[in-house]
Amino acid sequence: VRTAGGLAAYGEMAIPFVVDQDKRALGATEFALVAAGNLEVGDVFGLLGGGYARWFRDADRNTYDLDDAWEVALAVRPHFYLTEQFHVAAELSWQMRESAGLAPESELPETPQIWKFAVMPMWVPYGEGTLSRPQLRLVYQVSVPNDAARHTLSEDDPRRDHEVEHMLGLQVEWWYNSSYR
Repeated sequence: VRTAGGLAAYGEMAIPFVVDQDKRALGATEFALVAAGNLEVGDVFGLLGGGYARWFRDADRNTYDLDDAWEVALAVRPHFYLTEQFHVAAELSWQMRESAGLAPESELPETPQIWKFAVMPMWVPYGEGTLSRPQLRLVYQVSVPNDAARHTLSEDDPRRDHEVEHMLGLQVEWWYNSSYR
């Protein structure tokens, strides 16, 4: 759980993007609730999961603007250890942002949401474990944004016209100075 006010509501490295008439961040507030977990079942299966809910209100006097919003994200990632060094993971996530303002394009309240599903075969040289690193992953991801989410993209963004997006990529993840394994 985290709560912050004033300049701290914008984050440790962030620049306050909306302030009051006196150029101060005094009225900004943030509340966040975050949870994550990991379950490993022998040398066969692992499950990572997590999510957060965050309320943010900037420092301006406008109570009905797009900057004041709830954000929610939930994700679950099962891992199957096919061999000691070859794993397959899948990830399902849902993300949402509900603001206090009206969307500029429709002039109506909109709630951008996106569902994502990914399949990730991976090579893990140090063996089983959802937290075992390094991981070299091939990722295929399908994203399904709703109309409101696509409206947040600029008008010349080619993704704006697609109800379903596909992504194929390669990821490498390594934690330096990690005490795990």
